[in-house]
Amino acid sequence: MIRFWILRQRKTDFSLQTLLFFSLFVGIARGILEHVFFGIEARASDVLAFVPFYLSLPFVYGFFLSLLGLAYEKILQAVTFATLLGLLPPIIDFLLGTDKTHSVFYGYFVTRDWENFPWLGYNPAKNYPLGEAITIWLSFFLVFTYVYYIKKNIGKAFLSLFLGYLAYLTYSLALPASGMLLLFGEIPTPEGFSSYSFSQKRQIVYAIALMQVFLSWFVDAHMTKSLKNYLRRLFHVAPFLLATWAGLRQSMAMFPHYLMALGVTLSAALVAIAHNDFQCKVDPQKHPSLYRHGLVANFFAVAIILMILFAGYKFALLGLASWSLSVLYHYPFYEARNTAYGSMKIEGLWGMFSYLTGAMAGQIDFPHKETVIYSLVLFGGFSFFSVAKDAKDIRQDFHEKRVTFYTYLYKKGVRLRLFQRLYAVTSFIFLIIAGYLYYSDAFSLVTHAILSAIAAYFLLNSAKAKWFYAFLSTLSVILVLFSI
Repeated sequence: MIRFWILRQRKTDFSLQTLLFFSLFVGIARGILEHVFFGIEARASDVLAFVPFYLSLPFVYGFFLSLLGLAYEKILQAVTFATLLGLLPPIIDFLLGTDKTHSVFYGYFVTRDWENFPWLGYNPAKNYPLGEAITIWLSFFLVFTYVYYIKKNIGKAFLSLFLGYLAYLTYSLALPASGMLLLFGEIPTPEGFSSYSFSQKRQIVYAIALMQVFLSWFVDAHMTKSLKNYLRRLFHVAPFLLATWAGLRQSMAMFPHYLMALGVTLSAALVAIAHNDFQCKVDPQKHPSLYRHGLVANFFAVAIILMILFAGYKFALLGLASWSLSVLYHYPFYEARNTAYGSMKIEGLWGMFSYLTGAMAGQIDFPHKETVIYSLVLFGGFSFFSVAKDAKDIRQDFHEKRVTFYTYLYKKGVRLRLFQRLYAVTSFIFLIIAGYLYYSDAFSLVTHAILSAIAAYFLLNSAKAKWFYAFLSTLSVILVLFSI
């Protein structure tokens, strides 16, 4: 039977859609089985927090087992089917009647009493009953068998047991600790944890789910060699992240909220990178894993935002709205970037939503006059400066029949160099007015004026990519100074 499973999975190509539906089924069915067999209560939305665990398993196991020379994509498919093991713990505990000898509850180890950690997968008092322990060791056995069958090497098969155990520690120890640190800045003692409210414990569950999703995205980006694409695009995303930073500073948000709000803004921007770098420019026949990563990035972006939203942070709704705008901006079924005004409006909304993500993450009570004014200024600023990015792409935009201000004015016979000069001067005036309204001391005003002049000079020459990125960098410095 195991041999048949291995052969079947090796003949099947990995599909993100298959993994999604397996994860949804196993996560939801697991929650229902726990409730039916043992009366473990969970809200309907809380059961969805089970799903990221199964969704992330193939990627984490894929990384660990690829260290033994196994094909990453083939491991993804094999572990996708193996997620069905997640149904076993409540079934085993029910059949063995373990609830008659000790309480049955399944959860994460989130406290600092390491001596009671279930190092061998069994400790009913710490949410690891017998059924869970049996399933953990069964997964180790399947990993051993799979590696031995593929590699015919007993040494690598035994080494896979160690790697499987590392995966267990990742999920049972490292990620729960990361979730606790993300939310509360410390890992509590058992006594301290018992004082947490239900809503705080719910936040912990979703923070752990968030860690699982983020780790999966990072692993897949590393394994598909696409991390460099994200690093290259940081210049494009930086102004939006800085707008979020400015909102966080203004609202005096706590450190965990900084991480979550910036994560929301960054996740909403993933769709642009995914579409431009992995789905438009990559041949799915020649580079299937890289093309697939475009789908993974999109899906995980939404998953990250949803985990933060379900943890109780309503500013994540702005990330979901920005992600939706990003899809409308890039994808061919609407492609708003093909129209000059559509592009301006969407980039303006991105900037405004990015700022509000930070503002809503802190201690501002709404309605708040200053926040409304800053939002409108940022909407205007991001809309206005979004025109600059098209100067370097005039030839490509003509070829793709994309309507930008530059292609439109060129067709109307307007001299583009003259337009660029007027645009740079207007930008300088806009920045000077913004600085005059914001700063009250002479030193800050002079510094801002110098940076504005430098930005206008770079903008004047932004038909070349290096000058456009220099303009973007200077604009980012101006945003940083605004947020201090």
